[in-house]
Amino acid sequence: MGVLSTLIEAFAALFGTIADKGKDALETSKDTLDDILEKTKWNFDHLNKPEQELNGSVKWDTLEGGFWKIESTEQNSEGTGPLKVFEPLNMPAAFQTDGLAITARYKDAPSMASVHGKPMAYLTFIKKV
Repeated sequence: MGVLSTLIEAFAALFGTIADKGKDALETSKDTLDDILEKTKWNFDHLNKPEQELNGSVKWDTLEGGFWKIESTEQNSEGTGPLKVFEPLNMPAAFQTDGLAITARYKDAPSMASVHGKPMAYLTFIKKV
């Protein structure tokens, strides 16, 4: 199996196994993340790090054709913008609404890169608030 097909399979497994926790919340199981690690044999050590949590909102950014990002409600120390901004690798379609207030848990994906210049992360839980 080629690298590209392995990557596609890994992301399909991640996207396809977010469990529906009701109309307003979705969650990715740890078993799903472990399965991806086993299938890909790649170094995803960051998935074993603790989850982080934030309250924030979903935003649509038009840069380079557009992408979904999550911005924290908490401001940076200068007060000039959000403390945390990231591009989720597995943003569920039900949450792709510009300005939607959410609470989320995520794991940073420092080995992943985005053409949009934002850090990337895996959502493990997201809920409308």
